[in-house]
Amino acid sequence: MGGRFERGKVKLTVLSGRGKEAVVAILGNGDFFGEGSLAGQPLRMATATTMTECSILRVQRETMVRMLHNEPALSIRWSRSWRAWR
Repeated sequence: MGGRFERGKVKLTVLSGRGKEAVVAILGNGDFFGEGSLAGQPLRMATATTMTECSILRVQRETMVRMLHNEPALSIRWSRSWRAWR
């Protein structure tokens, strides 16, 4: 499952091997999340914490794959989001 933020801000953090938290991204309006699940990652890579009230558009994997295939502009935006996160 993945999706897109319609409204709000979310902080993504990871923990180091020593248990120290690091902020890796702040996501907001129009940003995608859950890209790893589309790329076959079985586990989540970060913890998401809302910073403001949020509204999301949830998209099932099969639907997102079909949309990425049929809509080149969406595919480009998603791949930029994926590269930025990686």
